[in-house]
Amino acid sequence: MKSALPLLIRRRLLRRVAGNWRVAVLSAPAGFGKTTLAQQAIAGRDAGWVRLGPDDRALPHLVGTLLGADAAHRPPWLERTRRLFASRRDLERDLALVTASLAAELAPAHGERWLVLDDLHEIEGAPTVLAWLSRLLDAAGPRVRTIVTCRGACPLALGRFEVAGGVVELRADDLAFTSDE
Repeated sequence: MKSALPLLIRRRLLRRVAGNWRVAVLSAPAGFGKTTLAQQAIAGRDAGWVRLGPDDRALPHLVGTLLGADAAHRPPWLERTRRLFASRRDLERDLALVTASLAAELAPAHGERWLVLDDLHEIEGAPTVLAWLSRLLDAAGPRVRTIVTCRGACPLALGRFEVAGGVVELRADDLAFTSDE
């Protein structure tokens, strides 16, 4: 059995994501360490992880993915919303209720909660889904900090977050390894 190589802790990048912001975007091609950096940034924090896929271009699937990702968290954050979503008869009619419930449960009563949306590029080209996701993150409030990983430009509209708490962006040039690393 081979031993795993030690994980490189990229302190200069961790310092960049340690500041005040609402959304951190890690944007670069595959292999630049976006996911690893996100894992290191949330270590020891109240955090949730959502890996997105092409099926999440459909809003009901994305809501299910968000709720499913929380199922392993102890205690689960989103239990009330999970029950509401499971009993829904018409997501189109009940979407505002599900969104409000999800935003309220994402926001912690005290401290901060971190949410990682890994591979956001998978839902690029789904404007309705991206608009809903932006509204959800905005409604969750300033105690929820979101790290987004994506290949290429971030498909999420960031203007509101730049004004209301800040955005930090690390692109390929930032994520490239230095000679010291």
